[in-house]
Amino acid sequence: MTNSKLFLRCFMAGSINLNEPRGYYYGAMTALRNLWGSSYVQIEGKTYKDFSEALSEKEDGNQGDYNEYIKDKADIVFFVIDHGVGDKTVLEYELAVSAFKEKGRPEIVVFCNKNSSDETDVKKLKEKVSDLKQYWVDYKDNSVLEYLFKDYVNRFLIEKKEELGFLNSEVKSLLSIKCQEVVNALVGYLTTIDALCVEVALLKKAWNKYCREYTYALAAMGKEQAADDLCSSVEHYGDEITRISKDFDVNQLKFSSDTLLMVGRYIQDAQELPYCAKNYLTILNEAYQIAQAIVAALKSKQVLNRAMIEAQLDGFQYMCNADVYTVAGVIAQFPTSYHENFHQSSRYWQTLPNGVSLYLKQEDYQRFASREFDQYQRLLDRLSSNIDIQDAELQELKERLDTLANNQIMQPYQPSPIDVSAVVLPDGVEELVEKQVRASHDLWVDSCLKQGWHLDREYSEKKKTNPYLLAFEKLPEEVKANYREQCRANLKMIYALGYTLNTQTGNKKE
Repeated sequence: MTNSKLFLRCFMAGSINLNEPRGYYYGAMTALRNLWGSSYVQIEGKTYKDFSEALSEKEDGNQGDYNEYIKDKADIVFFVIDHGVGDKTVLEYELAVSAFKEKGRPEIVVFCNKNSSDETDVKKLKEKVSDLKQYWVDYKDNSVLEYLFKDYVNRFLIEKKEELGFLNSEVKSLLSIKCQEVVNALVGYLTTIDALCVEVALLKKAWNKYCREYTYALAAMGKEQAADDLCSSVEHYGDEITRISKDFDVNQLKFSSDTLLMVGRYIQDAQELPYCAKNYLTILNEAYQIAQAIVAALKSKQVLNRAMIEAQLDGFQYMCNADVYTVAGVIAQFPTSYHENFHQSSRYWQTLPNGVSLYLKQEDYQRFASREFDQYQRLLDRLSSNIDIQDAELQELKERLDTLANNQIMQPYQPSPIDVSAVVLPDGVEELVEKQVRASHDLWVDSCLKQGWHLDREYSEKKKTNPYLLAFEKLPEEVKANYREQCRANLKMIYALGYTLNTQTGNKKE
């Protein structure tokens, strides 16, 4: 464990006209500082704007300051390419590559807007990147950039395992707390949705049934005008109830089903990937804030469309053990919530027009409401008895979530590799190595072709293209050398484990 502070210096290069991408870059740097804090990690994010306001003493002005920062200080340099690549950007890229070859830093990341991929100068830069055995990341929209910046820096920091050893105990504690907060918020959210939906559905049912009966009664008594007035009121309040069930705007809350799905996946993976837990907290915190915003909106009587919400939540319940926990929590709390919300719906009856309320006697409403509630209560009782969820089971499920981060599997695995450095392969093995690597390569190519992959100059998982679907002798020398080295390592492992290899010949007597 170490208490020394880690400094990370980032620089975004590219055209000075990239105002929107630069804004996302600054936003990402701010979010990263908030996430990692300043006690152990200090993150510096610069662009040309951080130098342009200062007078430079160098012959080439501020450009010299950028170059010096890239060459001598930066740990990561982001190049954002969007419609045009200037000569200075190309020079900055070459300078960064030169510094990397000399000092092992900075790491170089190129983000390229797909809409500008066909431009000549962009193609030239991509060719230069390929020639230097570097790579770039395509993106479609500037709004994705903030996520890309944050994701790359998070992964960069997480890989510094030695320097981030101090985070282990903090992360386990924070992860446990955040998991519980997210689940609790979502349980409350789903419970509130169910309660309000029942309220709206009950109101519609009671309103339609009650008004239909009184309309018939008024018409039978010859009070046609009163019946017409009541029908108008029915239509008006029917429209209001419909509006209540449709006006909930999910987009205003920036609700993201993808985020919630990520939460579930990350909670499941956290026990196997403890070093990534700090990165997961970013997503967990975002989901927790979303859940709080939704609950707050519902409590403020913003109205919802259940189908819309369920569509957004589709697929989430089977994640992070929330399926059992959430359903159990909702069913356990539902009768009480339903009872409270049912009687709260009487507020709507107080707002009826005077002409209608004359025909709706309070005692009639109370008898009707009591009868309707009893029917729902009996239904819920049968449902609860069939599912038979006990408080003890609920408590057990909560404890399973609480102890997730404290599980022993969260401890870093300490491997004990076998030392093969002293193993010397016997003479004649090189022939076996050559046959093995060719056979392995042919087997891999055959498998790829059967899965629909095909040969192309660039590798793409989406298009299923790979530049190495070639005969073994046509592969680049470094690829063939890597094949052979891996095969030799496997053979050394066999000898290190105490086994030997016997060459089988065509002589059946041997």
